[in-house]
Amino acid sequence: MLIAYLLCLVFTYTDVFPNNPDHPLYFVRTDVKTKVISDAKWFRVPYPGQWGVPTVTLAGAVGMMSGFVALMIESIGDYHACAK
Repeated sequence: MLIAYLLCLVFTYTDVFPNNPDHPLYFVRTDVKTKVISDAKWFRVPYPGQWGVPTVTLAGAVGMMSGFVALMIESIGDYHACAK
């Protein structure tokens, strides 16, 4: 996909693709729809903290700790099996 876009970019700037909007290959040009992504309402770049400050709850901390303990116990068994 990147190779195809780069080829279209090169062909656009070397005027291989026509400038006539009535020509079928006109919409292959990379400069025709330069603002498609920025105009799309469904596309946006995420940024840190956009949903507010992260919160830590006791239930979440206990759940993570139980997962870590289970991981440690399982790892001991895995390492012992691999050593054999």
